[in-house]
Amino acid sequence: MPDEITLIIADDHPIFRQGLKQLIELHPGFRVVAEADDGKTALDVIKVHAPLVALLDLNMPGLDGFEVARQIQQLGLPVKSLSSQCIKMNCTLTRLSNSASRGTSSKTSAVTEVIDCIQTVIKGRDYFSPALTSFLLKRSRRLPPGQPAWTS
Repeated sequence: MPDEITLIIADDHPIFRQGLKQLIELHPGFRVVAEADDGKTALDVIKVHAPLVALLDLNMPGLDGFEVARQIQQLGLPVKSLSSQCIKMNCTLTRLSNSASRGTSSKTSAVTEVIDCIQTVIKGRDYFSPALTSFLLKRSRRLPPGQPAWTS
């Protein structure tokens, strides 16, 4: 793992974004190099600052987090995309499973889960929040046999 993990945080809610930045930077070896309040700005700051990790809100104005992650991958940028999301809709789960995002954590997660998520994807592994995993398992138990839990 690198000595310093650089990040950008892209979320259209300034209080959430600033609070997350402060909590992340309490952990040694983590530094938020830029923030963005929409997807276009997120791509711009990623190109300028070349962070190791981009924490992306899935529901931003302009380009959403899915599109930002797709463009990061399409441009060949060496940035690990992570999504912050709320478990609400089946279509979000379907898009998430098909996206270029390497991990996801819920906006209701403790900062320790966000740190675990970042550290996991930096090591080259995917990370999906325990809340998302639990949601999918519970949902799959209510579905007819053979129907995936992530389809709408």
